[in-house]
Amino acid sequence: MSELIELANYISRGITPKYTESADGFGVINQRCIRNGVIDFSLVRNTDLTKKKVSEDKMLKKFDILINSTGDGTLGRVSQYFGEDNKYTVDSHVTIVRPNSSLINPVFLGFNLFSKQRFIEKLAEGSTGQLELPRISVGNIEVNDVDKELQDLSAILLFNIQNKITLLRQQNQDLEELAQTLFRRWFVEFEFPCLPSDYRPHGR
Repeated sequence: MSELIELANYISRGITPKYTESADGFGVINQRCIRNGVIDFSLVRNTDLTKKKVSEDKMLKKFDILINSTGDGTLGRVSQYFGEDNKYTVDSHVTIVRPNSSLINPVFLGFNLFSKQRFIEKLAEGSTGQLELPRISVGNIEVNDVDKELQDLSAILLFNIQNKITLLRQQNQDLEELAQTLFRRWFVEFEFPCLPSDYRPHGR
């Protein structure tokens, strides 16, 4: 077992953004974006770089692990960033954990922390509504850093499973949106589909 601080190059909260509606801003991932182990980029907001600079170390790198670090009901959620370097940052309610890939497989570490979400939630300090996850508590999380070969194999298998889950979840969402659209068009707007003149219901 090793403590997370020994396996990470960087552990820190994100920025306090100056939000803008401009598409030219820099993307900021917030707590709402992190759910079910994935990042919902549709909820990302932009910060104005002319008012608030983003330091290099707070720009996300591929395989960075993100942990929600404030709030009752959101604290403890974990996801991992698999995008390009320096395209996004996170706000001050999210902790960035940057794995040291020379010491541990980054994907293995991401799933390891994801499996500890309930435990991480219990590390919170403060009162209801003002819960905080201290940086030192994140660094003290113990990780079972098994044999490197087993880490690599586990990472591949778990990553493939996660991709399939994400795909199925997206398909379910698409079907739900289609059902809602059809219901609205048929029973609210009364736009029934045109049927052939010789159409007869089955059995008639």
